Amino acid sequence: MTWLAGAVALLLLGSGGLAPASPSSMAASAHLEPHGGPSIHLSIENWGADVDLSTPGVTAWAHLGVNGPITRVTVRIDPGEEGLHGYYGRLTAPDAFGGPQISYCGDEHHRIESFVICDFYVLMTRGLNHLTFDLQSASFDGILSQQGLVIGASLAMIPVLEIRKADGSWQSMPAGGDVELPGTQISAVRYRILNTGDIPFRAPGACQEGGIVWPYQQLLCSLRTPRPVFALAGRYEVPIRLEDPVGGGLSFLLEGSVGVPGLAFPVTQHP
Repeated sequence: MTWLAGAVALLLLGSGGLAPASPSSMAASAHLEPHGGPSIHLSIENWGADVDLSTPGVTAWAHLGVNGPITRVTVRIDPGEEGLHGYYGRLTAPDAFGGPQISYCGDEHHRIESFVICDFYVLMTRGLNHLTFDLQSASFDGILSQQGLVIGASLAMIPVLEIRKADGSWQSMPAGGDVELPGTQISAVRYRILNTGDIPFRAPGACQEGGIVWPYQQLLCSLRTPRPVFALAGRYEVPIRLEDPVGGGLSFLLEGSVGVPGLAFPVTQHP
């Protein structure tokens, strides 16, 4: 087992300032390309698991650097069957917030027998963020490169409680307010959450358990099936928790009341 020693890791910002990246090394059986040569894998964490950016067609998400979060990009270098006589790597993020970012890691003095991990931290912008990692070593000529793509996005949504009218259409309840309908009218209650952001989310505990709501799609959940308004009347308080792929989220309470004209609003609370 060979540990990474003497690694150099610098983050070069567009302004010319310097900040450290975070290189580390681990030993295990290397995943090899069919020809047995060195290989590169880029990944970030989404939904609590690593997403391999090196896989064609894979979509990965990140929060916006302008809001503060910095995205960790992990680069795994597999030395191949023959190992590497030192290595030098560079991660380029041309779309980063504040200007292009360039990060370095390397060990030019030791033989690399097992895979090496380099962690870099990138400020993502909204939309497509292109990443390129270039690898050089005394063990091969030229440059070995790998590209990755990350979508920078933010969470936004519109939540509403709704009650069905006599004609079958749906009426939104005022946030925290009251709606009155004839007691014998057949109605129903539901809630709807429209994803108005540019990142998907899911709502644990909701009717679409584990399901993903993509941008400009909606989560639609029934609270009360059709019945007379007398049976629907009461106060509704629905706790909602949303999670996005990057570990962010929102928690809030949907509130509203349904009543019958001329009668006091029931104190009954519905989940």
